[in-house]
Amino acid sequence: MYSEEYIYFRIVYIHETNASSMMKKTFFLLFISFSSVFAQNWTVDKTITKVEFSIVHLKISTVDGSFGVYDAKMTTAKKDFSDAVIEFSADIASISTKNKSRDNHLKKDEFFDAAKYPKITFKSTSIQKSEQAYKISGNLTIKGVTKPIVLNATFKTAPDAKSVAIKADGEINRIDFGVGTSGATLNDEVKLKISGTFNKQ
Repeated sequence: MYSEEYIYFRIVYIHETNASSMMKKTFFLLFISFSSVFAQNWTVDKTITKVEFSIVHLKISTVDGSFGVYDAKMTTAKKDFSDAVIEFSADIASISTKNKSRDNHLKKDEFFDAAKYPKITFKSTSIQKSEQAYKISGNLTIKGVTKPIVLNATFKTAPDAKSVAIKADGEINRIDFGVGTSGATLNDEVKLKISGTFNKQ
């Protein structure tokens, strides 16, 4: 038989333990709520943003291109943007290499197949900061194929903290995404270069 004092101790101990557990859950939920409240939304300034790529042609010259129609947004709660989530999309129909014949060829089935896959999309999965340099990891989708990529980037915040300039570059293998075929005409590697500004909402 247990004494009344022992039974009382057990009830109080269990009650305090449950209370502690509930308090921890409450603080955790409050932390999530506050993180959501203080997260800021940023939109891209299309008047000063460039989305560009380049590829070596015939092993000797470089063809530069860009996308004229695109959209991007960013959400972050930290001032150093280390927790940022960036989403981007570009319309294949807006591709330009300053040669209409080549642009039309790129939109066909062999390359981007713009009729079936009208957009390129990217969504970041993590951002690593080392001093002033960043590495943006994320998933890039082209022609229905999604692959992880890493972009090297810099972030520069305006004095009023209402805008941030981002420069990012990287390299992908177009064959991995089914864009064209490997051969002597074009290199498989494509360099990506993005520079622009996001404004706080």
